[in-house]
Amino acid sequence: MDQLYMVYDIGATNVKHGLLDKQGIVHSFECFSSEGKDGPFLLDQIKATIQRYQAIITGVAFSSAGVIDSEDHIIIRSGAFPSLNGFNIKDWFAKQFSHLNVSIENDGNCAVYAEKWVGAGRNMGDFITISLGTAVGGGLFLNGDLVRGMNSLAGEFGSAYINLNGRQESLNAVTGIRSVRLRYAKEKQMDVENLTGEAIFPHYPTG
Repeated sequence: MDQLYMVYDIGATNVKHGLLDKQGIVHSFECFSSEGKDGPFLLDQIKATIQRYQAIITGVAFSSAGVIDSEDHIIIRSGAFPSLNGFNIKDWFAKQFSHLNVSIENDGNCAVYAEKWVGAGRNMGDFITISLGTAVGGGLFLNGDLVRGMNSLAGEFGSAYINLNGRQESLNAVTGIRSVRLRYAKEKQMDVENLTGEAIFPHYPTG
């Protein structure tokens, strides 16, 4: 079997993780809820899953919301998990799994890299991605390279404000999945706790 890597997408609602090979083929996929949880809980869950697979993986990669210093492996600011602000994941990782390589990148930038690697951007030198999740993120690939911007904030489209019925609202507040879930649950008179984005999106074409 080709070399395998454990990859994590750390979001404010869920943490998705799976085994990928060098061709980008997903060999397994799992998910656990992160909504309302804190940093130590996430690290415990991550440690437990890596322990299950450490014998067959070569490295671990993290895709995380927030402001990420990918060169020094630091979560500069994690909006959903304040206890992880300033957290150096490489230092933590070295104490737990010193034999495995580790990397971390902003989730919007990861989406850009994925599209360039095996997606719609393979033959493009200039494109953007927009990620609709708990918040609205994205990334820019211009002139054949990723654009990070000042303070690594390029592509944080959710921080932009729009005029909505005379009110100034951020895109995160209007189109982030939490807001969408709340509005949909109210419209359909459903319990928001049991409602997911995956359940809502198929109904979008019909309103």
